[in-house]
Amino acid sequence: MATRTETIVVYAAGVVQGIALVTFPAASTIFTDPDEYDLSSTQYGTLFLPQVIAAIAAALMGASLGSRFGTKRVYLAGLAAGLVSMAVLIVSQFVTDDKTLAYVLLLVATAFLGAGFGLHFLSTEVDAPSLGLHHANDSMIKGGLSALAGITLPLSKRLDNFMELKYHHLPGYSQLKINMGIAWRL
Repeated sequence: MATRTETIVVYAAGVVQGIALVTFPAASTIFTDPDEYDLSSTQYGTLFLPQVIAAIAAALMGASLGSRFGTKRVYLAGLAAGLVSMAVLIVSQFVTDDKTLAYVLLLVATAFLGAGFGLHFLSTEVDAPSLGLHHANDSMIKGGLSALAGITLPLSKRLDNFMELKYHHLPGYSQLKINMGIAWRL
């Protein structure tokens, strides 16, 4: 069982990861400002594609990575990827005169952010036995016992950016998450 300090560190890391996830949507006016990155609506919308692809890939690989390297290492790798994302974002600010390079750096940053989110989120799901959940279907049950609130911001006719706040509760365990992503309307 985790100590109180370990629990606080995990929750604090979750908050930092949540803040990192909302940084890119929150900076939309900076990214589209002609004096800064000068991204078009299409460029801004596609900025989130590497994030989604990396998050899905990381989530798909996460279970095998967790069994191979341990859940704690996968969790730390997710946090490290989020840190790399923020570092690349900061570096991109210094090259806004070269719009192509700045955009490529933003794409790399969102890819690292997606990978970090996929690994971080998955490692909290994979660790179900430490929460007293021992059956294969319990992670599905865990995901089903949540309250969800969110906001969707249209980016184009079919592309939406969403932010959601999730609260999971099980006996002896509660978790508050901030999630961000994009949705394609069919």
